[in-house]
Amino acid sequence: GAATGYEAAPLGLIGAVLVAGRDLAARRTPEGIPTMVAALTTLVMVLISATIASALFEVQVMPEGRTPWLLLLAGVLVMVANFLVIYALRVAEIGVLAPFFYAFTLAAVLSGVIVFGDVPNSLALIGIALIVGSGIAVVLLDERVKRRATAG
Repeated sequence: GAATGYEAAPLGLIGAVLVAGRDLAARRTPEGIPTMVAALTTLVMVLISATIASALFEVQVMPEGRTPWLLLLAGVLVMVANFLVIYALRVAEIGVLAPFFYAFTLAAVLSGVIVFGDVPNSLALIGIALIVGSGIAVVLLDERVKRRATAG
């Protein structure tokens, strides 16, 4: 069956680390590289890792009915979302973007509760707190570094 609870926790942690890596790479991408190239590179990496994860952890079935169209729509939305996130990370200050990243967390929790009736367990709440806490720390450190750079 599907991994649940504590068995799936490492997968969520790995996902969070990979998303943070994407965000750090996006901020450090040279200006000469178009945002679309960075976004497509990200999507290729997601495709490769999702294919491997799917082969390792999922039972393969042929999609039927409207499922292929929903998968296509999901792919397009992920592509647009990645482009917009990477573009925002390249042009905006992290302190301006941080509240939106916390909104992602809130939206994920709310959609899990509303759509699937899945209330986060204590491990999930601890993970959310760690992610939000580390995000706040990054914003504070970024501001501190900027203040030192402009002062000195």
